[in-house]
Amino acid sequence: VQESNHRENPCQMDFQEHVSALLDPHRRLYEDGIVLDYHAVSRGLMDALGEENVLILPYEMMKEDPSNFFGNWVDFLDLSEDDSDQLQSLTEQFPLRTRNARALRGDRWAINENEKGGGEEIELTKNLSNQILETFRRPNKRLNNMINTDLKRYGYF
Repeated sequence: VQESNHRENPCQMDFQEHVSALLDPHRRLYEDGIVLDYHAVSRGLMDALGEENVLILPYEMMKEDPSNFFGNWVDFLDLSEDDSDQLQSLTEQFPLRTRNARALRGDRWAINENEKGGGEEIELTKNLSNQILETFRRPNKRLNNMINTDLKRYGYF
């Protein structure tokens, strides 16, 4: 959806074509689409930095349970109690912005907004969602085996 702002006349068809290109191994999957392969990205980071120096947490965990999410960070960073309290205080003072500014509802986003707030919408259809899920099902299962988080619970496979 973010790509839509860079197109002259963005529309649902452009979005669908963009997603298809990102998932196609003969087109863009191994270029910029690879960032959607969380296993490959995680494995690369762990290989470069060492497994003990990388923490992988799903975004959905942050939305569902911020205290557990940040508790994982505190444990990973081995923060002192004072630092942990400061982190907790910051998250309470400045609630997490877990919503995309252009998200409308469910899997719909605003594009081409005009001065009056109107504009067109792009939807992540069930078909596109299934294509994405199927493309990354195996890598997400491999990632699930690498980390201490149940990714199936969050719909990654």
